[in-house]
Amino acid sequence: MRIISWNVHCDITEEQYEHIMKKEPDILIIEECHTTGFEKVQKNWKNALFYNDQLYENPENNKKNMYGIAVFSNEYHFDFTDIFNRNLRYVVPLKVSYEKSHAFLFNLFVVWTKKAPYNYITNVIKAVNFPGYADYLKERTLFIGDFNTPATKEKKETYEKLLSLGLIDCAKPQDVLKPTYSHSKEICFYTADYCFVNEALKNSSCFNVEETIFDFDKTFEGKNKYLGLSDHVPIQVDISFALPRSSCVE
Repeated sequence: MRIISWNVHCDITEEQYEHIMKKEPDILIIEECHTTGFEKVQKNWKNALFYNDQLYENPENNKKNMYGIAVFSNEYHFDFTDIFNRNLRYVVPLKVSYEKSHAFLFNLFVVWTKKAPYNYITNVIKAVNFPGYADYLKERTLFIGDFNTPATKEKKETYEKLLSLGLIDCAKPQDVLKPTYSHSKEICFYTADYCFVNEALKNSSCFNVEETIFDFDKTFEGKNKYLGLSDHVPIQVDISFALPRSSCVE
């Protein structure tokens, strides 16, 4: 299984979509996806989900002004968990299962945090500590997306707060705090996009998890340093089965 998460910076274009599909994602997660982009892309997928809290509260809202998170897959089924604390923006809890059998694989928290009513990283902290999610976090669980929590190897206090929650970074040792975000006019580079798992998934005898963080091309002018396409690089997570699939599903 290959999961790719990418903040595409103000909606997904045809060029971005063609580029990311060359990487053959089984689950594609797009942050900063506009409803118009979602409507174009979802036609290519069996399962597609778009989340914006205003739209979720009132489907009659003007869809032309909605940015949110989009998730797509063909082989895998996903839906919101039974308990969903929408005050934690946006830390969106999904259950992932096989499309055909609906056998449970893991919980997937898709992340694109906001600054209100809680400030960015606080949304993730509150999600991990939220009593309603306690049972989910006892199961295999993965957090992935744009945490809006900029860090560098020299300044990593906010990143260390995430580790203090018991979350385990999936990045290879040499890639921990590798830049994923190019910021502002003067162009500074930070890590803002992450993949974390909990101990239940990390220590599972069933799964191997490997993360790839793509590189910026700093020759591009402006802030969209990832091939001129976005100010964020995609992150890719490959999950392989260490045991027969029948032994790893519930």
